[in-house]
Amino acid sequence: MKYSAIVEALGGEKVVGYPLHSELDLVALVRQGLTRQALFHLSTTLRLSLSEAATIFHVSLRTLQRYKQKGDSGQEVLDSAVSDRMVQLADLYAYGSEVLGEAIFLKWLQTPLRTLGGKMPKELLFSSVGIDMVKDELTRIEYGVYS
Repeated sequence: MKYSAIVEALGGEKVVGYPLHSELDLVALVRQGLTRQALFHLSTTLRLSLSEAATIFHVSLRTLQRYKQKGDSGQEVLDSAVSDRMVQLADLYAYGSEVLGEAIFLKWLQTPLRTLGGKMPKELLFSSVGIDMVKDELTRIEYGVYS
């Protein structure tokens, strides 16, 4: 279930290129690089504005605007750093949707949380440490542990 949900968050098998079955498949996917099409699909899935996506993926807003304006199929491969962040966020999306349900998870991402210093989970997604904090918070919710 987990791997198929990650593939769907990235745009499906047609965009990713093949099904994922293990962590090693994720590593191979990052190494080969994901496409612009996958980036925009994930951004839409997570309801990120172009500005938020630029911050989270460490890409300039102007670069994302250029990507969006290109009329091709979006098959240009992105570098491994951007692809790695995309896989991390797709994994977070899959986990959050499993714990809370998709609609509640997406709303939760935009809700300031006392346990995150009054920040919205979405605000922490620009770093691996922040993504881990958000995952930890979801784990606490999943197991009924409240801080």
